[in-house]
Amino acid sequence: MQRHCAQDYLWRGFYPSNEQTSAQTVAECFWLPLRASLPRMQRRMDIFLVGKNEMDGFQSTWVMSMGHLMGLFDQEWLGIPCTGKMAFLRYCEFNRVEQGKIVETAMYFDIPHLMIQAGVNPFPPQTATHLVQPGPMTHDGLLYDAQPEAQGAATLASINAMISDLGT
Repeated sequence: MQRHCAQDYLWRGFYPSNEQTSAQTVAECFWLPLRASLPRMQRRMDIFLVGKNEMDGFQSTWVMSMGHLMGLFDQEWLGIPCTGKMAFLRYCEFNRVEQGKIVETAMYFDIPHLMIQAGVNPFPPQTATHLVQPGPMTHDGLLYDAQPEAQGAATLASINAMISDLGT
């Protein structure tokens, strides 16, 4: 992490990791404990893309990936009992990149979903089936190459329309 992150790195996660201000503290408080719990952890990306941030006038570059961190759940994590079985921790990670270094990260992960997999359900009974959500059926969510600008603009417009509709 120190090789790829800036000196003034800012990482935002959930409790108990919260906000951290160095690659070293992120490794110590989040990644090392998680990797101890899922010792052969793999990152299974369903979506990967890079783009400019609309919120700052398209000045900053952000790299986003989402999918699952998966592995055998061999040691408890955050008080969640281990199962010795495969576990799938849903994640979505946003990284702001400047001059080839990650300067800021927002890391979202679905702890309640992991709890359910471990048999510790924090929610009342549900009416639907619990399952691990698969990625896009076409497996075309990994965009490593440049995409047509018009297609990106159309996608952004669709997302903004959806967000606007959610607000009403």
